[in-house]
Amino acid sequence: MRILSGLKTIGRSSWRDKALLAEAGFVLVLASIAIRLVPFKRIAQVASAPTGRLLPQEERLPEIRRIRWAVVAWADRVPWRAMCFERGLSVHWMIRRRGVPSIMHYGAVLDPDEGLLAHVWIKDGDVPIIGCESESRFRLLASFPGTPA
Repeated sequence: MRILSGLKTIGRSSWRDKALLAEAGFVLVLASIAIRLVPFKRIAQVASAPTGRLLPQEERLPEIRRIRWAVVAWADRVPWRAMCFERGLSVHWMIRRRGVPSIMHYGAVLDPDEGLLAHVWIKDGDVPIIGCESESRFRLLASFPGTPA
């Protein structure tokens, strides 16, 4: 079972990494449930909640990398398909809670072979965080939080 793969590595991890992995697993489960059961409008409201204190710029990238690592580690091992929306929402929630003012972008494209495709990617300003590899393929429909009017 894929969930059990890597347990030896986790056993050798620091308590800080173990705590982050536990949080990431919990948040990924919550995001996956929310995406299936909660109206998109409510998810967008939560994704747009203001960050508290802002993490200084020089401290953001190491924190972003650790959180992305933890979420992707779980997303690659859970018994359901944790796609860009689940991954992105999880990372977005976790880094915003730590003071990184990330933006969750939601886009779509009409592919001639696959039909309508949607995609989520997260950025901190111009810094790509997760899902940004294919962002240019998609037409941006919304960002959370949105730009102030």
